[in-house]
Formats: sequence, C-alpha cells, structure tokens
Amino acid sequence: MVNITINYIKNEYKKTIILLKSIKKWGLINMTMKNAKPIMFILFCTCFLLLSMSFVSATNKIINSAHLAVYLADQNPDPAEPGEILELRFNVWNNGSGIIENVDFELTPEWPLSFVSGQSPKIGVGDLKGNFYDVYNDKAEDNIATLFYRLKVDPKAVTGDYQVKLEYSSPSKYGVPQKLPVFTVRVESSTSLLDIENFQTTPEKIVPGSSGKLYLKLANKGGVDLKDIKVKLDLDNVDISTLGSTNEKVISSIQRDHSTMIEYEILASGEMKGREYQIPVEITYEDDDNNEYTKNNTITILMDSTPDYLLNLEQSEIYHQNSKGKIVVSLSNTGQSDLKFLNFELLDTDNYEVIGKRSEYLGNLESDDYETADFQIFVKKVNFPEDNEKRNLPLKVKISYKDGYNIDYADEDEIKLPIYTKSAAKKYGLVNGGISGTKIFFILLIIAGIGYYIYRKKKGKNNNKK
Repeated sequence: MVNITINYIKNEYKKTIILLKSIKKWGLINMTMKNAKPIMFILFCTCFLLLSMSFVSATNKIINSAHLAVYLADQNPDPAEPGEILELRFNVWNNGSGIIENVDFELTPEWPLSFVSGQSPKIGVGDLKGNFYDVYNDKAEDNIATLFYRLKVDPKAVTGDYQVKLEYSSPSKYGVPQKLPVFTVRVESSTSLLDIENFQTTPEKIVPGSSGKLYLKLANKGGVDLKDIKVKLDLDNVDISTLGSTNEKVISSIQRDHSTMIEYEILASGEMKGREYQIPVEITYEDDDNNEYTKNNTITILMDSTPDYLLNLEQSEIYHQNSKGKIVVSLSNTGQSDLKFLNFELLDTDNYEVIGKRSEYLGNLESDDYETADFQIFVKKVNFPEDNEKRNLPLKVKISYKDGYNIDYADEDEIKLPIYTKSAAKKYGLVNGGISGTKIFFILLIIAGIGYYIYRKKKGKNNNKK
C-alpha cells in the first residue's frame, strides 16, 4: 500500500508540473517557476487530499496497485439471496504510464459463493495501456476493461458478508500472480424459514374421551433471527380442546439455526371415531427488520381405533341333536372405529355342518350399529354331560374387516348354540310333545267303539218301528 501511495503521488506531481507548463505556454498566466511554487503547492495539497479520499473509498469499491486499479462496478442482485445466481462486474485499468501486456485476472470466491457451470475463474483482457488522464475522464474509457463473473449462492447460506479475492498476472512484467485486496459480497435471506420440523403425541393414538400431549418442534432454518412468534391451533372443525392454556402459544424469539419445542395438553371428545384428524396450524412471526410473516401448516392426530364388537345368537330353529334349521346371528360394533368391508363366515365342526351359504358380506358397520346374518345348519349327534339335559354347542365364526386406518383384521370367535335332550326340549315347550303309537291305537279304538255304539243304537230303533 505504501508503494501504491508513493507512485500515485509521483504520478500526480508530474501531472501538476506538466499542467502548469501548459498553462504558461498557452499564456493563460504569466509567471516564472519561482512564483508558481505557491500555486504548485496548493495544487499538490489538493491532489493529496483527493488521494486520501480515494483511498477511503477504495475500502469499498476501488483497489489500486502499483500500476493497476480495480473497481467493483456492480453486484446484481445486491444483496443476493441464498440459492440465487449472482453477477459481478469489475472495471480494471492501468493507472501507470506504461503498458502491462497480456493481463489475466483470476477470481477466487469463498463459501457460500461458487462459480456457475461453464464460468471460468480466469479472464484475459490483453494489454492495458497507461492513462495520463484521470480514470473518470471520457478519454480514459477506451483503456478500461470489464470483468464479468456469474456466481451461485448456496441455498444453505445465512445472512452475512462474504469475500471474493481477485489477482492478476502478466508474464512479461510479473513472475508470480499479483494479489489484490479482497472485495465483499452481501448475502441476505429475505425469506425466513420457520417451520414445524416434527410433531408427536403422547400416547401415539389418543383414546376418545381421554387427554394426551401434543409436541411441536419449531426450527428456524433461515438466515436471520426471528421474534414475536405465535403458534395457533385451528380446532374449529375437530372435537378437540386444549387443557390448561389457550390454543395459541407465544415464543419471544428463535435464533437462526436454532429450534424450540412447544407443548399442548389436549382433550379428545368421547364422540370422536378412531381415525386420522387434520389440524391446521398458523404461525406468525417477525424478522430483525420487523417484517411480518405468516405460515400455514397441517398436522395429523390419530385417535385410537382398536376394534371392539359383540356377537349374539338372535334366533334358532334347532333345539336338539340330529335336526336342521335356521340360525340368525348378530354382530354389534361396540368400538369407536367403523368396521369396514366386514365379512361374516360360519365354519364347520365335528358337531354340525353348514348347509348352503357359508359366509355373508355385511359391508361397512358404523360405531354403535349392528348387522345380522342367517345360516342353515344340521346338528349331528351331541354328547351331553352326565345328568345334564343341556349343552352349549360352540359355533365357530370367522370375521374379517378393516379398521379406520385400513389395517386388516381376521378374527375367529364362537357363538353358543343351546342344544337340549328331546325330553328337555319337550319339557321346556321348545318342541311339541307328540303322541305315542299306543296312545293313538287306544284313541282310534275308542272312536271306533263310540261309532259302533251309535250305529247299533240307530239300528235297534229302526227294528222296533217295524
């Protein structure tokens, strides 16, 4: 930097001497070099002041070397956002009096900046001629070269200033590349990424009519700190309420790349069915610049859908062994979950045989509803326990269905069919008592005797008349 300053002062001093000689030659002022010294001193101080100002501004935009100056003319967009393409334009010129031949520039960006596909870090500008005039003079434009680079910003970049380093080389003038002071590129995330990273309930499936815990993990994945965060559960369309707090939680702040956990205690209505329930979640927050954001998410809460049902024998035409008839069975859904695609099947055993259809499709059965199925069976010989006139014959059934989460079930169960001895069935009036053959004979004999008596009596009356 000292060499840059000395060279620049010498250069400006020479320009001042030449300018004064030109003024004298053109007759604009009449002075000798002796009485021109005060004017030269004033002009020199002015140049030195301008030089100081130029070095102050150089920390941001202009970098001067011994013979070469670089100016970051444009950054587009400024600031750049994570995931965007960034364009940089540099103006370079020879600030000396000679020529720098075959000048090549090379840019080295730091993460999160990198070159787009096809962009070379090296750019050659050919020869750079020295310029007597100030670089902002119109006549100097032909001696200014432009470097154009396209970079991409990593999507994971956070808000901050990042460096790009520029160096140049000239084989005929320098043996090694000449480094220039670094330039800064501003990256700023305008979209803050506050999201529900995960959520869970305890228990995993909440039983209708009971309470549970809901946990939401909020993660700040953006490049700025966030504040005044409000999380609100929309419970208008579900039979769920919060316990111990409202449905809105407030968090003062979450720093970038940090997360926090919030907790709700919730109560599920006893009328809820065992299935999935969608709950909208609204999140509002602000960034450091007081920009307001609103984000809508949806979470899913599971209600316990453990199936429960009741089997019952509704009707039977069979009361004793070696007989056939119709039975009617019912299935009642006593659980909170619907039973879907319900199929009822009656299985054969050694004690009975199914006659005709063996299964019946019942379809969907809602909670607190029932359906019936009827079958024809033949009950074979039944062994009764000693001194027992009744036996509960197990009817084996197979029930297949899906629950509220479309999980398949196939249950085997039993229904009790009461079978009696014939005498017990008659005794209880379950079947007609019937008439034995002997009783029928005597009844017929009595009827025949009565008939014969009437016949003889009528015949005796006829004989007396004669």
